Amino acid sequence: MQDEFTEFDRSDSWDDVLEEVDEQAYYANRNQSQQAAKLNMCDNRYCNVLPFDDHRVKLSDESSDYINASLVKVAAANREYIVSQGPLDHTAGRFWLMIWQKKCPGIVMLTKLYHGDMVICDLYYPDEVACGEDNVVKFQSEGLTLALMSKETSSNGYILRKFKLTDVKVWILSKFNLSHHCFLLFKMWTNFSFKYIEIIARNGYSKSLVI
Repeated sequence: MQDEFTEFDRSDSWDDVLEEVDEQAYYANRNQSQQAAKLNMCDNRYCNVLPFDDHRVKLSDESSDYINASLVKVAAANREYIVSQGPLDHTAGRFWLMIWQKKCPGIVMLTKLYHGDMVICDLYYPDEVACGEDNVVKFQSEGLTLALMSKETSSNGYILRKFKLTDVKVWILSKFNLSHHCFLLFKMWTNFSFKYIEIIARNGYSKSLVI
């Protein structure tokens, strides 16, 4: 699959690939339901980018199981991915709850926060390395805290961050319920671009990477 992506890059044929995928998706999904998404429109950034009921990620949460995210299985690569919208300010906690519950080892962010003057993704993570309570983001409703442990900027156009996510409710009881996550932000990635696809293709994660 990585060789196939490399060939698409070399031949500059991604537009043709996208057109073919769009056509296949239209016929495959025209009878698919999006009922859950339509019942939670305030949690969707765009009215026309909604998960299908059969493929959406479901949260284990008493208030609602909805998040705008879908599970994608790639059999040829023996991998699973979660494709998510850029979180809204009020859905950031639910995004990290998904990361916790689905045990996602890594996150690849392919969008900027702004497109011109328009917000296309709210800031949903701390951007300063944690050295005290002021640099820890608390998601009260979800019972989670998030701290940035390290940040490295690559000359290849991406930023690697490492986060520590803590379930506060369980931590009070056991003090062991921590998880660590790698976070790649491709700062030069533009909408509808496939630059850096090879870097993503060769990452070491086999399951539940979030994009």
